[in-house]
Amino acid sequence: VAVVGGGNSALEAALFLSKIASKVYILEYGPKLRADEANQKMAQEAGIEVITSADVKKIQGDKFVSSVIYQQKLTGENKTLEVQGVFVEIGHMPATSFIKDLVDFNEKDEIKIDPYTCQTKTPGLFSAGDVTEVKIKQIVVAAGEGTKAALAAYRYLDDKH
Repeated sequence: VAVVGGGNSALEAALFLSKIASKVYILEYGPKLRADEANQKMAQEAGIEVITSADVKKIQGDKFVSSVIYQQKLTGENKTLEVQGVFVEIGHMPATSFIKDLVDFNEKDEIKIDPYTCQTKTPGLFSAGDVTEVKIKQIVVAAGEGTKAALAAYRYLDDKH
């Protein structure tokens, strides 16, 4: 399998995948990985192959993934990597500036919430998903956190009436 990205999320995904896949590649757009040294060392020890300066161009396959085509930026050459899966872990910057006066942020600029209700410092304002300080950044976790926030918001509103 191939993991696209070079930050901590990408390496953590690659390390997890190395336990179930026969071979794991990391395709990093930049000239070097951005992940912490500890994660890079664990990836190296796990036999994960890192390909830097790789600009992913296309994912190929019929019903299932069969390969990924990337351009080696240093040479301009297009290369094909045969894989049976591709995981994109390129990160993002959450759009939270519009609520900066209503919530507190941690050192990673994630919204601080009550872990039981997803409520922020502002009464009646709830937050869920990858913009919060929840440890695991996965869609299924975000969906669960969203459900928890919605139920807590319902209880909050119900208590007010």
